[in-house]
Amino acid sequence: MSIFKDGLIRQGASGATTSAPHQIDQSIRFNALDNPYMSKVFSSKGSPKKFTLSWWSKLSYRTINATSESQMFFIAYHSSGYQTDFSIQSAARAGGVAHTFRTYSVTTGGSAVWNFTTTQVFRDPSAWYNFVVVSDTDNAVSTERFRLYVNGQRVTDFSTATYPGSGVEPVWNNSTNVTHYIGSRAANVNTRFDGYMAEMVHIDGQALDSSSFGETNSNGIWIPIDVSGLTFGTNGFHIDGRDSADLGDDESGNGNDFTTSGLAAHDQVTDTPNNNFCTYNSTQLQSGATLSNGDLDAVSSGSSWRNVHSTIGVSSGKWYWEVKADVINSTESWIAGIQETSFVSKSNYWWQSGYTASSSGIVFGVLDNNNKVTNTTKTSFTHDIAQGDIVQFQLNLDDNELTVLVDGVSKGKIYDITADTEYTPAVCLYNTSSATINFGQDGTFAGTETAGGNSDGNGVGNFKHSVPSGYLALCTKGLGS
Repeated sequence: MSIFKDGLIRQGASGATTSAPHQIDQSIRFNALDNPYMSKVFSSKGSPKKFTLSWWSKLSYRTINATSESQMFFIAYHSSGYQTDFSIQSAARAGGVAHTFRTYSVTTGGSAVWNFTTTQVFRDPSAWYNFVVVSDTDNAVSTERFRLYVNGQRVTDFSTATYPGSGVEPVWNNSTNVTHYIGSRAANVNTRFDGYMAEMVHIDGQALDSSSFGETNSNGIWIPIDVSGLTFGTNGFHIDGRDSADLGDDESGNGNDFTTSGLAAHDQVTDTPNNNFCTYNSTQLQSGATLSNGDLDAVSSGSSWRNVHSTIGVSSGKWYWEVKADVINSTESWIAGIQETSFVSKSNYWWQSGYTASSSGIVFGVLDNNNKVTNTTKTSFTHDIAQGDIVQFQLNLDDNELTVLVDGVSKGKIYDITADTEYTPAVCLYNTSSATINFGQDGTFAGTETAGGNSDGNGVGNFKHSVPSGYLALCTKGLGS
């Protein structure tokens, strides 16, 4: 398996680890449109000079496509304006917009405790990142007073680097008059993180390195390790989202629960650092297409067709996924199916005005108004896709067949597809139509359906409908990674 610059994960064998890795079974989805965040005011001052923060994150549409915002992972904020924050900073840079990691801490007088911005950029929607931040301001070595690790590697290349003075105290963990937030500074629209977070850990009073939170497996991939045995300290916490009814529940034993806002039970999903699921690809969107709900909900705008591709491409095996027709806003305005990954591009349209398909790139799909489409042809289909329908796709690349069901009723094999070709799931939408996709990470379709609880033969996924024998969910476990 490899991750390419176009945001696609290509199918490939990668082997197995020598021992069973620690499993993270769920993550928390932060959908920016819902103004999601967690908040807590600690009952006592902790150790601001010495602490460690670790978390895993997968970025989505709004964070990746922002142009001038700071999307907060964590922030400690006082109403007077002093704060410590850890964020993805979106700002103009030569050649376009850069999405860098930034942490900034300022005291009551406006003096910076520290200020760091990475040269490394973060905008891969198909990747999970592990961030570890360390405060150790009593350290005699100035460059050791603040440390940042990403996927186990210490980051030392910064475009801005202001190291803290000896013994200074950042706002984080510093006062009972400061509110600590995860995911946003309250409902501030310019600080809303959009994406997934998992295994959020705060260690109060210790300066740990990344090896306390992850390890490199036999394939050279940074993976989580069990953190339950760590000593968390007075204000330490471990939020993993295992209780869907209480996503801010602290599992450290300290009872440092966070209050949630804009988060619901359906925001507990199975997309995790251990099992990375396919989503829509937010780096390859045509203008006028937008994504939400962790890049699982696509919406078009205006009177033009908008292509939306996915993050995993496959050329062999049997694969299953579901697409809900949330909004069909006019006749023949909604298509779902597959597309050649070689055709994935912001500038390539799957289907164009006048219902004439593009001649570049092979596509197969179902269209509303009793039609299906290929690259250049529209033909009759046995079902008129209607608003609210859930279309089930069975992609058999071993026998080169695409089969479709609608709400559990088989419509049979709709295409013999091209052999030895790599495809990715895709939709094409017109005139504010929308489609929510489920690769097994969210059987509720963002809370609009009751999950069916159906998994594939590996026990992976939560699908509305039954998965046929031999078919797998599009995720790294399905790919054998």
